[in-house]
Amino acid sequence: MVEVDSKNNQVFLKKEDSKEPPKAFSFDCVFGVDSPQSLIYEQSAFTLVESVLDGYNGTIFAYGQTGCGKTHTMMGLNDFEENRGIIPRTFSQIVTITKNDSEKTHLIRCSFIEIYNEEIHDLLGKDIKAKM
Repeated sequence: MVEVDSKNNQVFLKKEDSKEPPKAFSFDCVFGVDSPQSLIYEQSAFTLVESVLDGYNGTIFAYGQTGCGKTHTMMGLNDFEENRGIIPRTFSQIVTITKNDSEKTHLIRCSFIEIYNEEIHDLLGKDIKAKM
């Protein structure tokens, strides 16, 4: 059984039918299963994107087991704006800020790579199956 305590940024794991106390894990930030995409973006990526636009490098790295929700968090759904994930929100924020900033010239570069089974693939390349 998994329990999320977003207020104290902890996750508790407990074996079902066990008398052992749950194991507690603390993190910088924790999101429950019902957390909206906007909250996740605001707390994890928004300030990073602002820093990137100030000239710093930035990386958003999604890590976890197959099927744990990485793609959903990163891409979201395209049906409604509130369902968009980190990637479309990032592009929206970058485009909005750069369009309104006439004092600077911006060069925007982006890469999407996948590391799976110790193989690296360029997801924007002509052949995403090709190894890097």
